[in-house]
This record gives sequence, C-alpha cells and structure tokens, in this order.
Amino acid sequence: MAKYSLDTPLSELSPEDRDDESINILCVGLKQRAYGEIQDLTRGDTVLASFMVCCCFIEQMATYRYGTTNVGSKEFIEFAKEYLPAYDPFGLRNDLRNKLVHNYALGRKYALTARNHELHLEGIRSGKQVINLENFVADLGDAINRLVTQLRDDPGIKKNALKVMHKIHVISKNIIELPPA
Repeated sequence: MAKYSLDTPLSELSPEDRDDESINILCVGLKQRAYGEIQDLTRGDTVLASFMVCCCFIEQMATYRYGTTNVGSKEFIEFAKEYLPAYDPFGLRNDLRNKLVHNYALGRKYALTARNHELHLEGIRSGKQVINLENFVADLGDAINRLVTQLRDDPGIKKNALKVMHKIHVISKNIIELPPA
C-alpha cells in the first residue's frame, strides 16, 4: 500500500521510499490511466483508433520494461515475444504499429475486428489472421499485470523503469484540472 498520494511530488518522498513509491505511481498510471482508458475506448465504436492506442500502449510498456525512451523494433518485438506470445511479434510491429499507427492502413498479416470473439486469431481466406479487439485488450491486460508484478519484484526491470521515469513523466492523474464553473 502506498504511503503517499499520487499528488505528492517525488521530491517530498523520503530517499528510502522514493524508488518504491515511484514504481507504485508508475503502476497506477499504467493500469488505471493508460490501460483503463483503452478499456473505455474499446466500449465505443472506434475499432481502428482503439487498435492504434493499443499499439502505443505496447510501446509505452516496452519503454519502462527495457529502460529506453526510444523504443525501436528490437524492444517492441522482444516485448511482444515475452508478454504477447499468442501474436506474431513482427506482424504486430509491422502491420499494427507501423502501418496502422503511421499510415492508417493495414499490412498483410492481420485483419482487425471487434465483438467477434469467435474469430480471434483465426485465419481467413485472404490469408490474414483476425485480431478481435476485446480479446487483444484482454491480452494487454494480462501483459500489464505481469509487467506490474515484475516492476515491483525484479530489480533489473525496476531499475530500467526508474531510469526512464527520470526522463519522462507518467500520466497518473488528470493533467488538466479545470476550475469550478
């Protein structure tokens, strides 16, 4: 259980608690803000946008897992192999992350759908494999749960995450607070 609120500046934490509390803040930010918003987004009719944000989330998780603010192909693929083993890591990187996020297009590996659980990871006549959004988001949930456990328990992964946290700020609460009307 955290001793400090998410509003407590890291500079006010005691030196011995700073690393653990930083990891707690990161874990809350990743699970509640990032993953929570993905879950909210997928409830709408925004299939392509949801998949785009999912790809960004994979990259965000890889950033903290491997301790780099410049996640490249190597880190993305390694993350997918370790945390999303049911998927072709090269297909995720090339078709979803590169083509969908940057070109609003799909490659040759995957076909995307929502609310079609029975088609998830099935092949279709075009030779593509189907990714059903809700199943993919659930698999991302398994990935973030595993990563959160490792962030707290694995000293090497914790060190990687802390290194990144000194360079970028995780969103752990609402960024914009509007005054009362």
